[in-house]
Amino acid sequence: MKTNPKNIIFLVEDDQVFSKTLELHLKEHLQFRFDIHTFSDGETCLKNLHLKPSIVILDYFLNSHNPLAQNGLEILKKIKNVDPEIEVIMLSVQDKLDVAVNSMRHGAYNYLTKNDVAFFRVQNTIINIFKMIRSRRELKAVKKGEVMVLVMIGVIVLIAICLYLYFPNSIVNR
Repeated sequence: MKTNPKNIIFLVEDDQVFSKTLELHLKEHLQFRFDIHTFSDGETCLKNLHLKPSIVILDYFLNSHNPLAQNGLEILKKIKNVDPEIEVIMLSVQDKLDVAVNSMRHGAYNYLTKNDVAFFRVQNTIINIFKMIRSRRELKAVKKGEVMVLVMIGVIVLIAICLYLYFPNSIVNR
């Protein structure tokens, strides 16, 4: 995948060791360029959504440093309210089915538990999201091309009608 200024990933994780390790893993294993911004709480992430991330990797529990910090589900809802196009990967030690279902119901692309294969699952999920984003862009380009063709056909028909109306004898005699 080519460099794209919109390939921005936010990593929202209050465990700094886990956050840095995941960041290094992604930089080493993903085969395309992206910028990664890390945040230790959801509130700071929300303040930076103007940077237009494509993906937010969001921990469910974000209260290790601030007991009043909002949890990942609350942040997920706010992210989706600001921009429904941002794909959110929920990442948590929480392996309860209701938490995963709730996250997916509120727009998470995927819900992953922190375990020994979590980094590779995050990596694969990011690859799939960027493939989906690329497919969306290509589809938009195709649709835009189809519209342009229809506009051109309309212009040609309009020109033909105008020629017939203003110069009826020259077209009929040919």
